[in-house]
Amino acid sequence: MPYSVTQTHPDCDGYGVTKDSDGTLMGCHQSEDDANKQIAALYAAEADQRAEVVLVWGPPCGGKTTIANEMAQRGDLILDRDLLYRAISGLDLYDHDMNISTFVRVAWDSLLRELQSSHSTRAIIQAGVPTRSQRTELSSVITSSRLVYAEREICHARAESAGRPESWHHHIDRWHDLYEPDLERITQ
Repeated sequence: MPYSVTQTHPDCDGYGVTKDSDGTLMGCHQSEDDANKQIAALYAAEADQRAEVVLVWGPPCGGKTTIANEMAQRGDLILDRDLLYRAISGLDLYDHDMNISTFVRVAWDSLLRELQSSHSTRAIIQAGVPTRSQRTELSSVITSSRLVYAEREICHARAESAGRPESWHHHIDRWHDLYEPDLERITQ
């Protein structure tokens, strides 16, 4: 919930902290610094109220969907780009028409922004994110992560047996070529 410092609230002679959504006075302070400290405390309290957001990551055909479905409970959000493509295109699950990629990206980014706010809905994000920097980009959203790893050959065999489009073999190879283990996994 966004908050602001104001000196014009009728119920505060100093620096008032108000909710931007409805103007509710949250506190009245003698200094602007104290008002800003209250805002920081309000945001921190809201962050503590966020529900769990788990990143399930790994290669295409590595088993992310299986693990996410095993983890999920009724009412959980499952964010998966493949599901977004299917939902807004009506095409088969793994048939990605590049003409709608921009719309999928906008929907994905919007969902991630919403997960950064205070919410009570547990979410599972399924994503490839082979590089540390890609995972770092999600660090403000996720509360934990789980790598679901399968060797390149296993992923190719799964793609073949599942009848995935030929392009999936390129995605599998690209993921394995880019893969960077987490630093804590390397040093253990």
